[in-house]
Amino acid sequence: MGKEHEKFKGVFVELNSNLILVKLNGDLRCDACIEEFKNFSDELDKEIEKNYKKTKTKVNLLLDVNNLTTYNIEAFKYLEESASRTKDYDNKTAVIGASYSLELLAESISALTGHSDIKFFKTKKEAIDWLQE
Repeated sequence: MGKEHEKFKGVFVELNSNLILVKLNGDLRCDACIEEFKNFSDELDKEIEKNYKKTKTKVNLLLDVNNLTTYNIEAFKYLEESASRTKDYDNKTAVIGASYSLELLAESISALTGHSDIKFFKTKKEAIDWLQE
């Protein structure tokens, strides 16, 4: 019998008119988890675009990956596609809770998609301070 995976769960919350908190939790290895991630990512893309069109201001993202237990390259390829779709609507991305390998993957996606404003932080406060500069 195969190992049970902690199901992927993504949540996003608009903190203010140009800041969205995104929390990624659980496992991004199993097929069902990848599909859930893709659906979540599509909904987030729509929210970013909607927010931009409503406010005419690019959106900042606070990405919390403290509870993301595992991930794979397929999820990050989809994230790269998503980042390309939203690059006209988002501004800066601050990431908290990333491991070194996750930072490397995120920086690679950033370089490939032209998103140069991504930084990694230890605390939520530091991340929000940078996003509000």
